[in-house]
Amino acid sequence: MMIEISQYGPILRFLMGRTIGEQTVYTMACYLVDGLLIDSGPYHTGEEFLAALQDHPVEHLVNTHHHEDHIGNNHLLQTELGLPPAWAHPLGLSLIRNPAPWAKKMQAYRQIAWGEPEASQVVEVPNQIQTAHYLFDVLHVPGHSPDHIVLLEREQGWLFTGDVFISERLNVVRSDENVNDMIRSLQDLVQEPFETIFCASGAIRTDGKKAMQAKLDYWLTLKEQCQSLHRKGYTEDEIINHLFGAESRLAALTEGGMSRANLVHSILQEV
Repeated sequence: MMIEISQYGPILRFLMGRTIGEQTVYTMACYLVDGLLIDSGPYHTGEEFLAALQDHPVEHLVNTHHHEDHIGNNHLLQTELGLPPAWAHPLGLSLIRNPAPWAKKMQAYRQIAWGEPEASQVVEVPNQIQTAHYLFDVLHVPGHSPDHIVLLEREQGWLFTGDVFISERLNVVRSDENVNDMIRSLQDLVQEPFETIFCASGAIRTDGKKAMQAKLDYWLTLKEQCQSLHRKGYTEDEIINHLFGAESRLAALTEGGMSRANLVHSILQEV
């Protein structure tokens, strides 16, 4: 396993992933600020993450959403560090308390990269989280998942985005993502006062507002193009070929879990 710790002012980033051979696959990042741990990482990195936290006190844990790479070590940290129940959006509570039904259905790449999370304790996140030095507004931003939240520290201009932002021109999504909901969430988010975004991918962008707006603009353009081609009678496969040339290689690697077909299909649920 790979875990790298980096410091950005008062914020610690724990970048982690499973190493297969000499390659680390599907890295993700958790953040610790003022005793608040944002996400707990994938199950496969548990023991290494626990060791990495030994010199960094954790008081509370919040999950941005229920996916396995974000809740994988909830149970371990609650058991070994005595953490109270994690905070999460109400729509994610049952999925975190009992992940087995959905985790058993994960594609092979998710099983290999992150592993199945154990059941853990979780309660509804408050509208604001107050730490010793910071106040975080909790904003519901469905799209990547129905229960997704982000944390906004208005005075500092920080936004902890979870999986809301990966890149400006993202053209593959998961099969269970709702792109139209994500567009609406992005439209709301760009109205908020932030500049630096801390992403679950590990990216930290000081031009976060500009980057978020660029993603929104790109997806609005894609939506318009997809709907226009659909009205002309194009099939979804023909739209993919027209806009992108071909399907992404990720589609085969993830058994269709991440693809351009998912993006186009999701957009066309609203025509």
